[in-house]
Amino acid sequence: MTTCVDNLLSRVDSMFTEQLTTWHDAEERYRRMCHAMKRSLTLPGGTFELIHLPDRAVSTCARTDSRSIAKRLCFLCEANRPEVQLRLPLEVSGLEILVNPFPIYDRHLTIPSLRHTPQAYSKHLLEQMLAIAHGLKEYTVFYNGPHSGASAPDHLHLQAVNTTEMPQILLGTTDSDCRILKSDGETRLYFHPYLTTRPVTVSGTDFGKMADMMLSALSLLPVHPDETEPRLNLYATSISGSDRTALTAILRDRHRPTCYGDEGVIFSPGAIDMGGRIVLPRKSDFETLTADQLQYMLSDVLLPEETYNRFILDCISHPL
Repeated sequence: MTTCVDNLLSRVDSMFTEQLTTWHDAEERYRRMCHAMKRSLTLPGGTFELIHLPDRAVSTCARTDSRSIAKRLCFLCEANRPEVQLRLPLEVSGLEILVNPFPIYDRHLTIPSLRHTPQAYSKHLLEQMLAIAHGLKEYTVFYNGPHSGASAPDHLHLQAVNTTEMPQILLGTTDSDCRILKSDGETRLYFHPYLTTRPVTVSGTDFGKMADMMLSALSLLPVHPDETEPRLNLYATSISGSDRTALTAILRDRHRPTCYGDEGVIFSPGAIDMGGRIVLPRKSDFETLTADQLQYMLSDVLLPEETYNRFILDCISHPL
């Protein structure tokens, strides 16, 4: 399994610098993001940073039903993107890297497929996530499921952001307080029950074995009617200080909490929110949200505890 990751970090850095020099609208959004209001809420299972980003309303409030998607042009297809947007193709992987023009971090990449194909994970995609994360040591590469945060479920894509600001994922890749479910040589499946989002992780050095073990585990999850995969967010991260890489899943039940809406909270959690940074485009939500409310909303979109516990037991009892 190969992908174009030679000198990937330096190539991305060069593209990022050039892109913000030539795309003034994107540069202005990065500037506003860097000065955005932030505050933290501490839950029993970790601390989450709240960030007020009005520019992200277009994604947070995006209509993702099939009728709405059919009415709009796909903004991830090259033909429909702004001429000023640069691209860094990774031909072997079938993906390309773009600078995300609506950032949540000071380094935020979108990694769409070269073909217009639905958002769906596969062994190939998981291997490419791991390879790209290995090449982009400072980034976490992630996948939003089509019903778990993806604002463009009609076009396969990944994203990548600064690893250091995703505490649920960083902690989920550590050996501290983890519970081992399966081991196959250097490849291990484990989970962290004390973290808010209850991440399940495979770590190792063999991308193919890691992808196989994660796919076997995910096959034990329930799938909603008329859907093709379990609801989840996936993350690939290079583990600092080692040659190991981690592939982490946060298991979901809902796209948005039941309180979502004008009369509730405008909160549509994707992989970034579940990783530890809560994106709130409406100022009143940012100012008033409490730890109890956040805990409720996260619990509302996560896989129910009873189903999660049954999944953990199945991982132990089934061959993976």
